[in-house]
Amino acid sequence: MAHFLFLDQSNVTKIKAARAAPRFFNKAKKIIVLVGFNKGIILHHYKVVNMKKYILSFIAAITLALPAFAQSWTTQHGDTVSAQYTTPGDISVENLVKSVSGTIYLKWKIADRNFPANWSLTGFCDNNTCYNVTPGLLNGSYQLSSGYTNTQYGDFHAIFNGDNAAVGSQAWIKVYAIDTEANYARNIVFIATKWATGITTVSKVDDGVTLYPNPAVNSVNVLFDAAQNIRNIAVYNLIGKAVKVFKVTGNSAKLDINDIPSGIYFVRLINAQGQIVATRKFTHQ
Repeated sequence: MAHFLFLDQSNVTKIKAARAAPRFFNKAKKIIVLVGFNKGIILHHYKVVNMKKYILSFIAAITLALPAFAQSWTTQHGDTVSAQYTTPGDISVENLVKSVSGTIYLKWKIADRNFPANWSLTGFCDNNTCYNVTPGLLNGSYQLSSGYTNTQYGDFHAIFNGDNAAVGSQAWIKVYAIDTEANYARNIVFIATKWATGITTVSKVDDGVTLYPNPAVNSVNVLFDAAQNIRNIAVYNLIGKAVKVFKVTGNSAKLDINDIPSGIYFVRLINAQGQIVATRKFTHQ
């Protein structure tokens, strides 16, 4: 009697667990496996007489068939960019985009945001158009860019206004963008601050953690992915002594550092299992 096993990509792990169910494979005299990964298209057809003998090579074939999303586009300033607001009017925070090769199109949305008192987002621009701020835009409706090429950077920037915002305050948005063909995705954070000068990249590390401002005076802000399950943020001095520990939830924290001496410090993000997820260095002025 032949046994037929039909798999899709979500069920590949069932094959990996096959050794935990030897009775099924011991009884099978003949097993024919059909594997389809794309809308029912059969990519591989295996006829196996002895499943135990071929299980490892079959798993290897499945692993090689899984899709890998290679980087297809890049930004001018990494995953986080900050601009400093010193004069009245709107301020643009730019992080231009270009493809790694060929032409790519980005589907993007505002995934998260924080606007303290008297801060607002007045627009967002890709290389297709500049969008007025609507409830749909703020609440995560997707937009589609024109084609980005690898020959030059194309427009991708946020526009903030903080005319009446408090000195020392910051507003930010996090934009999720994905290549419509290669499915390569990134989160990009745009930050506007009221009291510093110049334009600087805050972080180029692709672990989803952002620390700003740096240098800091009275407080430092930390943004992180809620899925990382961060529960504590500890501040260490240069000799490795913890000077402050903050309990946190969600995906952001404002750390009060007004009562520690000026100097260079390290911030460690610690998850619920006590593991250090990320480390950042900052200067306290």
